[in-house]
Amino acid sequence: MTLPAPKLDDLTWADMMAAIRRRIPAESDGTWTLHAPVDPGVTLLELFAYLLEQRLYWLDQVPDALVVAILRLLGLEPPRPARPAATVLRLAARQEDTAVPVVPAGTALTRDPTGRIVFTLDHDVAAFPLAEGGEISVWTDRDRTADLRARRGIALLASDGAPARARFTLPLTGAHPAPGPISLLAELDAPAACVPSWLPGAVDGVPPPAELTWSWFRPGTDISGTFEKVEDGTAGLRRSGVVRLHPPADWTTQDTGLEVSTPAATYAAPPRLLQLAVNVSAAHHRTHRTADGTDLQEQIGAWLRLPGQHLVLPDAADRLLEATLRLAGQEWQPVPDFTFGAPADRIFVLDRDEGALVFGDGLTGRVPRPDPDVRVDYVTGGGRDGNGGMTGNWLPAADIPAAEAVSAANLVRAEGGADPETVTEARRRAAASLGEVTRAVTADDYVTLARTTPGVAVARAYPALGEHPGFPCATVPGAVTVHIVPAAPRATSTARTSSPRRSPTRACCARSPPAWNRRGCSPPRSSSEDPATAMSPCASTCPATPPTAPAWPPRSPPRCAASSTRWSAATTRTAGPSDSRCGPRPCCAPRSGRWGTSRTSPPSASASTGPTATRRATKCRSAPGNFPSCARSAPGSCPPSNRGRGWHDR
Repeated sequence: MTLPAPKLDDLTWADMMAAIRRRIPAESDGTWTLHAPVDPGVTLLELFAYLLEQRLYWLDQVPDALVVAILRLLGLEPPRPARPAATVLRLAARQEDTAVPVVPAGTALTRDPTGRIVFTLDHDVAAFPLAEGGEISVWTDRDRTADLRARRGIALLASDGAPARARFTLPLTGAHPAPGPISLLAELDAPAACVPSWLPGAVDGVPPPAELTWSWFRPGTDISGTFEKVEDGTAGLRRSGVVRLHPPADWTTQDTGLEVSTPAATYAAPPRLLQLAVNVSAAHHRTHRTADGTDLQEQIGAWLRLPGQHLVLPDAADRLLEATLRLAGQEWQPVPDFTFGAPADRIFVLDRDEGALVFGDGLTGRVPRPDPDVRVDYVTGGGRDGNGGMTGNWLPAADIPAAEAVSAANLVRAEGGADPETVTEARRRAAASLGEVTRAVTADDYVTLARTTPGVAVARAYPALGEHPGFPCATVPGAVTVHIVPAAPRATSTARTSSPRRSPTRACCARSPPAWNRRGCSPPRSSSEDPATAMSPCASTCPATPPTAPAWPPRSPPRCAASSTRWSAATTRTAGPSDSRCGPRPCCAPRSGRWGTSRTSPPSASASTGPTATRRATKCRSAPGNFPSCARSAPGSCPPSNRGRGWHDR
């Protein structure tokens, strides 16, 4: 915890005058006898006390510049500017003599009649003609178009590691070539940690959970091919995003079929598709503007060779996000402040409240000279005003030509917009960062680091202290193995999910401080189908597969010595092979479950599905530490005395 800030301004004018009057007799040897306000000496003392009180007040204040400097000293961000909201727009365009018009990037669109809130497109969009009333069809194991229409969530690809594919048919018409890429919105039922690609909090650089191949085909024929380039905003169907497919030169709108396939569907859980749309682009609440000498001539002509010159930009007050300046043929660079500036540095600071560029004083930044050759490129927008729901009344801004030719509708909510951060809010953020776990000291720190890995959805994590994959059944001082259970989406709030499986993304991306010896493990497979209950004591210490962590030390089977006592307590009188070092092998646990788990009686002879006492045990192929899963169950396999008391109940 931090120390309370000292209060310097703890003296008032009355307290100071009372203390001064008490010292007058001693300091004047009793010669100063009139202490009333009418005495000129007392009047001067009152004046000095007033000035001292003001100085103490100034010393007790913390200016904003000092707060920003301390934040930079601590390696933290200064007060953040406004953040623009983002959404995904589906566009429809008409253009004479053009079958497939292209809406360029940067096109400004607004959803309100006044045009105050403007969004701009991130990419060029080829608006392919669509069939009237047509819809995208989906085929996985069967026709899933009705499920897609109802947003029930379609499991596109399996998660068993086998090859998988899914097919789509787009409602394109005609036989027109592609002037640009095919843009698709793939909205997935992904965990909240996997932020969609168009939102500000999206994390890039996370390896995809599976290697995908996008290809096209012409329905009803054998004509097919692959795309020249694929820009996958979903990162391998890990999150919602925009996919841009660049078709070859011989592709036409007759080739309406799309196929996504993978040689190994190594997902932790099958990706679930909620929505698929064509002719889309991400859009942000920001506008790119340009001001030149004609707009700024009056201000530049009034400049003097004095410090602190300003250049106010048109329509940028409280909305300025970023800017670049070119003055007299020279580039000027924006900086956070003038602290490290030199007299000859061409730098400026953004005053976002005023919407202006502020220049140096000649000591920590060059003083600009008036010159009509000036150009400022700046961006305005941001704030919570850009957030909103879904609507279909998007039209181009008033200054865009051919306004009647383009229309749009946002398919997802506009989210992510935030107002500029104040200095007070920045101080609170800095104080909260002191409690952020950035290194592992305790076992809980390993769990926190694993669960807060950006861009990766982790449901649970368990640190096995002393466990080293290279030394099974031995306690290694200083070694920690972290077992991770991935988050799996549910069809409904009460539905069960399939058992989560090992995901290469989660295994290698769970963050860990490099100074610590930490291992990342694949999610355990338990007999429960719910990942929320998959963290039983044995499951958390005995994963189903060997650890997989390319970024960490080499992998090998984990130990299970820490849980051998649990195994022996849960599976007493277990018949069959066992590991001499680690106790019963995992394959023996299901047998004890079929026979019953009584500590006092042997297996019942009436068990219809269990092996007899004289039957030779089959060869155990499991490795120490692997956790068994129930393949099948049959009623009547437990004796009456033990019915309902499985080894999980013990």
